[in-house]
Amino acid sequence: MPLRLATFNANNLFRRPKVFQLEGLSAQAAKVLNDVQKLEQLLTKTSYSGSTGTAIVNLLKKYEFDNSRVFPENRWFHINEVRGKLFRVKRARVGANSKAEIELVATGRSDWMGWLELIRENVNAVSTDNTARVIQAVNADVLCLVEVEDRHTLDRFDRMTLKKFKASFRHNLLIDGNDPRGIDIGFRAYAAKCMRCSVEVG
Repeated sequence: MPLRLATFNANNLFRRPKVFQLEGLSAQAAKVLNDVQKLEQLLTKTSYSGSTGTAIVNLLKKYEFDNSRVFPENRWFHINEVRGKLFRVKRARVGANSKAEIELVATGRSDWMGWLELIRENVNAVSTDNTARVIQAVNADVLCLVEVEDRHTLDRFDRMTLKKFKASFRHNLLIDGNDPRGIDIGFRAYAAKCMRCSVEVG
């Protein structure tokens, strides 16, 4: 009996970094990602003194971390602070106006624990449906899905999207990957009606 195997990238099925939602990979998206990479590199430094600290503050100002009227979800990324603080915003009255200044609290990487995280938003449902349409058209007996975010996402995709296109699988398995981005590998398969092993004799 012929067995059809297929593989498909299933990353960002329902949510993805909002910077990737820009038209194509626009110049704006490229600048944001470049700045995020620069900031991440700066934050790994042992000391934030001198030009390192100045560069960190300038990047935080560029993305309005000193503006309390900008909601976190309206930025391209946010900073998770698990232990200690990276910075604080000091406000001073200048005449009739209030001026905000970013001041680094941490003097180096060992003073705080945290990381940068790109803000995510919902993916257009049409995009997720198109992924299901391709899987339906391929009609594989065993499907390997790479870059799966987690088991919950895999189950949700099967129940809410694949089922709608009559392409859901009876059996599924998620294997933890060693990718630092926290993405895994999923296997989907239909129920096996018959299994037969061919053995060579002689």
